[in-house]
Amino acid sequence: MLSSLPRERPPEEPVEKAKELYRNYIPISPDLRSEGAPMHTRRDAEEAVSYALQVLEYCRGEVLRDGV
Repeated sequence: MLSSLPRERPPEEPVEKAKELYRNYIPISPDLRSEGAPMHTRRDAEEAVSYALQVLEYCRGEVLRDGV
């Protein structure tokens, strides 16, 4: 999502949060899960939701700003 925005290069903060979301996605993907995959806590889940909302809000702002 971030790479398809009109701006040449998004700021580091939303990119880092998107990377963290991606890193957390892999261990819980049913097709990629293996024995011993890390377990996520409620705090991990809450942080991931917060990051997702922040990335989404950033993307919405960029789309609205550029009228895409």
